[in-house]
Amino acid sequence: MELKLVRGFVADLAPADKNGRVVCRIGAQAVRLHSDLSSGAKAGDEVLIGGELHDDVVHAFALKNFAQRQRLYKVDFTFHILGAGFGTMLTFFGLIFLAQSTAGAFFGNLALDLALITVGTGIAFFALHRLPRINRLTRWVDNVKE
Repeated sequence: MELKLVRGFVADLAPADKNGRVVCRIGAQAVRLHSDLSSGAKAGDEVLIGGELHDDVVHAFALKNFAQRQRLYKVDFTFHILGAGFGTMLTFFGLIFLAQSTAGAFFGNLALDLALITVGTGIAFFALHRLPRINRLTRWVDNVKE
């Protein structure tokens, strides 16, 4: 997944889908705006977006609107952080159950404990793997001046 900055004028602004996402064109590049960013761009506005390139479409995570006095819009991290906390909690409880079952107190079998640890670690990593990229894109977009 390539990180990309795109600057230009918003055109071909489609209506929002059921999840609030909007597809538009900025210059010659197709862009999909996250629901947190969709209110930040109107047709004809000069914007700078930062996002990840998937199948020739940039999935935007940060947007700076130069028509609105360089206002910065970014994706909300709340669900990523909550997911990471939930995954860490599952991993922690899996380790506790594993320690107790090996100490003689039987709460579950070994396969269940290992599955709980694996799922918890997977959820935590899945929730956290995008945060550094989103932060980097937000800093890049925020540091660009007119």
